[in-house]
Amino acid sequence: MELKNYIDGHWRHATGVELTAVLDPKTGETLAQTQSSSAEDVDMAVTIAAETFITWGRTPLTERIKFLLELKALMEAYRDDIAELIVYENGKTMEQAQDELRHAIANVGAACGIASTEQNLGSEFVVDGIDDFVNSGSIGVVGIITSFDFPLLFPFSFIPIVLATGNTFVLKPSARAPLSMQMVVELMEVAGFPRGVVNMVHGRTDTANAIIGHPLVKAVRFGGKTAVC
Repeated sequence: MELKNYIDGHWRHATGVELTAVLDPKTGETLAQTQSSSAEDVDMAVTIAAETFITWGRTPLTERIKFLLELKALMEAYRDDIAELIVYENGKTMEQAQDELRHAIANVGAACGIASTEQNLGSEFVVDGIDDFVNSGSIGVVGIITSFDFPLLFPFSFIPIVLATGNTFVLKPSARAPLSMQMVVELMEVAGFPRGVVNMVHGRTDTANAIIGHPLVKAVRFGGKTAVC
């Protein structure tokens, strides 16, 4: 099974040349394979995300939260299937995988509470004659490059808040452990996120560098070694 990229609401084959086998670390069995995304693939994903940011960033917060609530419900409904994929791709026990998933779902729930948080970002008279206010807002396209050890929790320590605050993203999951995130992106599609908000490209170092170096990417969340595997 070859895993595809998800760009602009469509599943697409990557156009790079490097193939990476996704192995079960317990048995050595090949579970799937990914084809590296080229610079052109990354440019397509980032450009689409940047164009979509214009409308997504202006979508009312309450509307953005509805998509996250639907995603949270779907992740809970399919928690056993997602956890099983973490076990297969990462070698964790089912208990460890369920714990990772539980924390990821909790982060989605926390992001759904951002509406009440943003209402309390200022304090009057913190010092005599001085008021303190925090101005929060979206910034644009965020690149997310994940590690092997926490294939779901690492990206989901960031993705929920990225979406809740009106940003779009381009994700590169670990080439060694992309299966659980692949399924969750499928669930995000089911949840109804607008096309271009959620984008995923597979690959290794060159793909990661293309995301990091793209001029339209405004922030990067990175985890892993320099090899970005």
